[in-house]
Amino acid sequence: MDLIPLEVLLGPVEVVHLPEAKKITETDFKNINLSQIERILFKTRNSEFWDEKPLEFHEDFTALTPQAAITLVDAGIKVVGIDYFSLDLFTAKDLPVHKILYEANIIGVEGLDLRQISPGNYDLICLPIKIWKGDGAPARVLLLEK
Repeated sequence: MDLIPLEVLLGPVEVVHLPEAKKITETDFKNINLSQIERILFKTRNSEFWDEKPLEFHEDFTALTPQAAITLVDAGIKVVGIDYFSLDLFTAKDLPVHKILYEANIIGVEGLDLRQISPGNYDLICLPIKIWKGDGAPARVLLLEK
């Protein structure tokens, strides 16, 4: 975490709403011009889970497939975020999405509460705690309307 340049975590971001997706696959990007995006956040059916009282963990949460991660790498995305606890599916063995993104120096942001956020373009401010040699950290994440 101490090696990530802050400019990667600051700047334009696209919030994409995929309310029906059980898995985010490369076909979910067919209507998105990924070549125009550096940062992307996925708002999915996971956002509904944040309204539960008490909160319960859902093993069937929506996350990315490895091929979707490869598509994002090929498009040159720098930051990928999602509205639940993992970019990998619960059933994924060995966290393939994490590994694909990490090897391409793409920052993953997990656990986002996007309930009140509409799809569209925002300015992202993502400020993780600077942990020396850390591979993750809590962060304050803000979206500013353009």
